[in-house]
Amino acid sequence: MYAEEPVIRVRATKKLLDRLPLVVGRSNGTPASHLGDWYATVVFSRPNLVLLVNELTLIPVLAPFAPSSSLLRRVPGEFAIALDDYGVPGDFIGMVVDGSKEIELDKTASRSILGVMNDYVQVMKRFRFDPGHPRDRLLMASRLAETPTRPLFDREGSPDRELMATVARWDASRNH
Repeated sequence: MYAEEPVIRVRATKKLLDRLPLVVGRSNGTPASHLGDWYATVVFSRPNLVLLVNELTLIPVLAPFAPSSSLLRRVPGEFAIALDDYGVPGDFIGMVVDGSKEIELDKTASRSILGVMNDYVQVMKRFRFDPGHPRDRLLMASRLAETPTRPLFDREGSPDRELMATVARWDASRNH
């Protein structure tokens, strides 16, 4: 028996899968980091975006959709930029983006996270921002991350606080 290779798993909505020139595979590996899987959907704007949401922290990342053929290759870099913007230490970012040998695309598996993603899209519609400008995407993602989210009410309350608590637990576990 072979050890499972760590992967970054992106669980995409049907709306996104229909627009990607890729084949969906069965998940074989284990998530590469303490953050687990990421969920993704396309957001129709000018230009179109991909909203990625982490399954454990619900932290959002906004990335350009085009070119769709390179989307999965661009995901680790987008994660690194966003996590750095959230103030996450470089060691943790490296563990998230460098710890995997591959990126897997799979179908969504959590209706709860889909609901959070739909809420994020509705919030995005209420605020003016330029989806084509990288800084505006980071600011919008930050605004979403500060929003209290129902699945986190029993934990840290909002994705930004949940992310930092996750990083603190990871840091404490490696220092013992």
